[in-house]
Amino acid sequence: MINKSLESSLSTESVTITPVQIKTTFLWKFLHAIFFLTGGITFMFGSACYYFPDWPESFLIGRVLYMIGSCGFLGVDVMELFTFTSDRILSLNIFMSATGSFLYVVGSIGYIPAVYESTTTWNIITFNLTTVGGPAFNIGLTPATTGAYGFIAGSFFIGCSQMWKVWRILSTTTKDMIALGVELGPCLGAWCFFVGTIMYYNVSLLEAPSAYIVNIWEAGSVLFTIGALFVTYRHCVQTAPVRQALPASADKEMI
Repeated sequence: MINKSLESSLSTESVTITPVQIKTTFLWKFLHAIFFLTGGITFMFGSACYYFPDWPESFLIGRVLYMIGSCGFLGVDVMELFTFTSDRILSLNIFMSATGSFLYVVGSIGYIPAVYESTTTWNIITFNLTTVGGPAFNIGLTPATTGAYGFIAGSFFIGCSQMWKVWRILSTTTKDMIALGVELGPCLGAWCFFVGTIMYYNVSLLEAPSAYIVNIWEAGSVLFTIGALFVTYRHCVQTAPVRQALPASADKEMI
């Protein structure tokens, strides 16, 4: 039961949180942290699987873990996208992250061996100028290239979105260092995967990645996890569960 003094302390901008709202807010923060931690930790273990190329199931397990982690990151972004709707610019920022996470899901599915080894080709762009003496060529995707392109494009979207979030935090008069840790970790992690996946794709789509590429992926995974730990700290320690009482203008400071 909530006493009157607690009720008054939970009132901000003439908004009073009811017990139902408090429970909902706790659930939101719990799921938000769990999704983020799931993404970071499964990426760490997924990347670690690539250190054991002689283990027959290493690539399968690693890529399944990537898929689970990508779904975790997408869950974080979807929660934020449907929660912080008062500011269109903020919504666009979050949508960029959600797009990147969705591309991670697509990319991780493309890397599943049963899909990766398929010889199917999807023609995306076709030019046929032979009738006028010009060239004829297709720009197509195979399941293997879909995996690489999904992670490269997804990392680019997430990296740019997180850079935007970092800039928003640094441009405020009161610098929230915990929020900076939340956003900077995934920002650097995404760019690690961007660089590492480009290197992997250019080496070979069929050979096992060399150790230095895996090191880049593992570093990116650790950085994602650091961001998740900052989120968990913020939800569990730094702030009381009063997110719904904040005015709309405070959304920018909380993501």
